[in-house]
Amino acid sequence: MNELCATCRIENIKLIFVTETWFSDASTVNLTGYNVFRKDRMRTGGGVAIYAHESLVATELNDKTLRARLGSDIVEQVWCQLVFGKDIVLLGCIYRPPLNNRVGEEVERHIKTATEINEILRAAKTAVEGKRFKGLCLLGDFNFPGIIWFEDGSARVHRSENRLANLAYDFWEITNDLALSQCISEPTFVNANATPTNILDLLLTDERDRIGDISMGPPLGSTDQGHKMIRFVLHGATMSATRFDSRQLNYYRGDYEGLSVEASSIDWWTHFRNLPVEKAYDAFLNEYDRLCKKFIPVRRPGNRLKPPWLNKETTEILKTKRKLWHANQRTNWRCASLIKQYKAARNESDKRIKKSVRAFEMRLAGDKKNPKRLFSYISSKQSVKGKIESIEDNNGMTYTDTESISNILNEQFSSVFVREQKDEGMPMFSDREFGSEVLDIIDVDWDDVQKRLERLNKHKSIGGDGVSSYVLRECAEAFSTPLVLIFRRSLEEGSVPMAWRDANVTPIFKKGSRLDPSNYRPVSLTSVVCKVLESIIRYRIMHHLIKNKLIIDQQHGFVPRKACVTNLLETVDYITNNMHHRTPTDIIFLDFAKAFDKVSHCKLRCSRACSLLD
Repeated sequence: MNELCATCRIENIKLIFVTETWFSDASTVNLTGYNVFRKDRMRTGGGVAIYAHESLVATELNDKTLRARLGSDIVEQVWCQLVFGKDIVLLGCIYRPPLNNRVGEEVERHIKTATEINEILRAAKTAVEGKRFKGLCLLGDFNFPGIIWFEDGSARVHRSENRLANLAYDFWEITNDLALSQCISEPTFVNANATPTNILDLLLTDERDRIGDISMGPPLGSTDQGHKMIRFVLHGATMSATRFDSRQLNYYRGDYEGLSVEASSIDWWTHFRNLPVEKAYDAFLNEYDRLCKKFIPVRRPGNRLKPPWLNKETTEILKTKRKLWHANQRTNWRCASLIKQYKAARNESDKRIKKSVRAFEMRLAGDKKNPKRLFSYISSKQSVKGKIESIEDNNGMTYTDTESISNILNEQFSSVFVREQKDEGMPMFSDREFGSEVLDIIDVDWDDVQKRLERLNKHKSIGGDGVSSYVLRECAEAFSTPLVLIFRRSLEEGSVPMAWRDANVTPIFKKGSRLDPSNYRPVSLTSVVCKVLESIIRYRIMHHLIKNKLIIDQQHGFVPRKACVTNLLETVDYITNNMHHRTPTDIIFLDFAKAFDKVSHCKLRCSRACSLLD
C-alpha cells in the first residue's frame, strides 16, 4: 500500500482500479486525497476497489435498480459513476478467481460466476445505450487465459463441447455481441523468471477512442511474479479542481512577543464602552485579525497528497526501478545485467519504503507535545474521509450541487432535535434535603481566565470566528483583559455573541450508502473563546452541586476524579460481593439514542430550581 501511495504521488494518477485487495474491516485502505469504492470478499482473499482522486467527481450509482443489479454477491465487483461536465461515465472493476479445486461444488460456483459476469456486462451496456451514461470503462482480472487477444481488439478462442472449457468462448461472444472493445494486447502477468505469460487483466470499453496511451509498469513490491501495473488515459475524464486562495497563517513562526506588547497597549475599556456584547466581540475580532496579520506570517499549505514519509531518496529509487523495468521490456528480458540491476533496485526500493515509514512512525510515536499527530495518522490509515459528491432527498431524487447537498444534510441533522411545545407540561421536583445556598452569580476574574488560556491545547481546530487557541495560549496575559470584559458583559446581559452560536459542521460518514443522508453524523467546531467561558461556568456549577451534595455518589460521568474506570470498579466490586454471598445480580443496559440532541431545553431550564441554580 505504501508503494502504491508513493507511485500515485510521483506519477499523478487520478484513477486506480485494484483487484485482489484482500481488504477486511481491519485493513489500511485509505489513500490520502482519494475517495474509495470497495467490495470486500466475505472470506479471506479477493476483493476489488476503485480509488478516485478528489479532483474528480466520482459517486455511487444513483440509479437504485442498476445499483442492485450490479451489486450481485455472486461476482466480486464494484461500480461508480464519473461525472465530468454534463457527461457521466460508468466505471467498474471485477475480479474472477481462477478454478483451483475441480470439485463438483467449486466447478458449479465457477460456472455460475462466469455466467453472472456475462449478464452484468449486458446490464452495464444496456444502461449506456439507455442514455443514462455517456460511456463505459470496465477493468478487472477475468482469468481467461484461453483467449488470445490481438492489438486491434480481436481475439482467437476455441469453442468446446465441455461446459467448463467453453466459458472463455461465451465471454468472448458476449463482448462481441455488446460491441465492447478490449484494449489490452500485452501479457499482464509476469512469472518468477520475469517472462510474460497471459493476458488475464482486461480493459473493456464501449468506445475504443476513449482509452489511450496504454503502458505497463512493474509489479508492486519485491515479488518475482505478479500482475503488471496497467497505465492508461481515460479521455474526457480530466477535471481541474476549483482554485481558491489557500494561504494560511503560519502560527509556528508568529512574533507573539510583539503581538502581546501591542495587544496589551490597547485600551480595551474604551473600545468596549457602552457596547453590547455582540458589538464588543466584533470589535475584539477586528483587533485580533489586525494583530494576527501584522505579527504572524502567511504560508501556503504543503501538498497533503504526498505521503509524509516519502523523501527524496525513496522517490529516486522508485523512479530508477521503473526505468530499469522499461529497459528490460525493450530487451525482452534477455540482458542478464539489466535484469540483475532491476532486481537490485526493486529490492532496494522495498527496503527504503519500509525504512522511511518506520522512521516516520517512530518520530510520531515520540512526539509527546502533539499526540494528535499520531492519532490523526492512524485515523487516516483506517478510514476514508472523501468529499460528498451526491446525496438523495426523501423523494429519491439525487443532487450533486453543493448547495442542495448542504440543505439536505442540514434538514437531516435538524430533524433529530426535539421541537419544543409551549403548552407542554413541566415536571415537578421535590425540595432538596441538603443545602440552601443558591448560585445566582458567576464571577469571572483575570487570574482564572489567564490560567485557562495558558492551559489551552494549541493544536485544537479553529472555530467559525477564526480565533486560534495557539494565539490565545501564547498571548494569554494580553488577551485575558478583553476576554474578561466580554465574558462579564455576556453574563450581565444574558446573551452571547452570534459568532459563538455559529459552528462549522462537518458531516462524517458512518456506514451504508453514501447517498443516504441518515448515514452521516454531524461534528461541530465551535468558538474557542466560547469554550473558555463554558469551562468557567461548568466549574462554578459543578463546585456548587458538589458542595451542596446535589449529585448522588453513584454518578460517575462528568464528575471530577470519577470516570468510566471508577464506575466499573464499583460495579465489579458489587457483583463480586453478590457472588460471594450467592446472590443473583440482574443488570439492565440502557443507551439513549442521540441523547444530547433530543434533550428538551425547556425541561432542562425547569430543572435548575431543583439544583438551586438561579
